Amino acid sequence: MSNRKQISVEKPVTFTSQAQQILGVLHLPPAASPCPAVLFFHGFTGSKHEAHRLFVTTARELARRGIASLRFDFRGAGDSAGDFHRMCLSSMLQDARAALTFLKNQPEVERRLIGLLGYSLGGLVAQLFLPQARNVRCCVLWAPVCDPRAAVARRASTTPAVRMALRGVADMDGWPVGRRLVVEMQTARPLKRVIRSNTPILFLHGDQDQSVPLSDSQSCLQALQAAGRQAALKIIQNAGHTFDALPWQEKLVNATVDWFQRHLIAGR
Repeated sequence: MSNRKQISVEKPVTFTSQAQQILGVLHLPPAASPCPAVLFFHGFTGSKHEAHRLFVTTARELARRGIASLRFDFRGAGDSAGDFHRMCLSSMLQDARAALTFLKNQPEVERRLIGLLGYSLGGLVAQLFLPQARNVRCCVLWAPVCDPRAAVARRASTTPAVRMALRGVADMDGWPVGRRLVVEMQTARPLKRVIRSNTPILFLHGDQDQSVPLSDSQSCLQALQAAGRQAALKIIQNAGHTFDALPWQEKLVNATVDWFQRHLIAGR
């Protein structure tokens, strides 16, 4: 018998959404039997790696604890097909459905034990997606956008607004933001959607976040708890939106993986 330590598998994968190619990475633990899995949704201007490669670190720790995962680029982001200015909540939800179907169809994955991880704008997508996501048992949201209208107001200024009205695209720090994304952000009501789901949700948020305020997670948590939903919030002291210090990242990853292990493995 070999004494070599078993290692997880990380393989590039492709699938399609609306006939366009999406690129991702599937992480599989060493165990051969079907295992739980987590689907990752990255944030605005982000990718399947995310800041400080936090998605990579989290996926590898999940695999070490027996949980598979899929991290991918939404169309218009990272290595996937599409144009950034065409990305909107509707297209991201289409990609989320395609990614979930792809993940559940992997022979190594237990299709009844799926979790979601959403970061920032990806956290908003996760909230909108939860009521329609069959077999999703739990969810973790990192600094999620819970008040999209306020998020638009924080980023908007007169010049981009005028350009968007005239051309349909705004220059936001060098990113071509399409008008449809802004319109959908202003009309989205994630709380009305997520409150319909019984999925246990963990919010993780830094108290120094200048991009998405901690109050977003706090308000959503209070509403969910008032409705009798299972939800919790862990505040990471002094952390900003990208959790840009190693101790904050360690707390973020550990709390995330513990939540998935608790709800996807312990309850099997």
